[in-house]
Amino acid sequence: MSTSIFSPQSRYRVFISFASADHELAEDLAAGLRRNLDDFDAVYCFTKPGRYNSKGGSRPADNFIQLIDDSLQKCNVFLLLLAIRPADEIYNVKLP
Repeated sequence: MSTSIFSPQSRYRVFISFASADHELAEDLAAGLRRNLDDFDAVYCFTKPGRYNSKGGSRPADNFIQLIDDSLQKCNVFLLLLAIRPADEIYNVKLP
């Protein structure tokens, strides 16, 4: 099977980094990227365990730190999700 320069499966490995509060946004972004790239394993987004031996997620027995490190080494696109939130939500304090 030849690899075309237009084949997204041969070109992209996306790592999505996010805060736990943004897991829904990360899941939606990962799902959209996987759908558009037509390649589930092209996107590393660790929002849920149990992705059935996929590089796109983790399994309960995985060494999570090693899995993230390996995924970072293999990615050629790194997305950092930064959500703007009020300080009281971030730090769990009441502001005047």
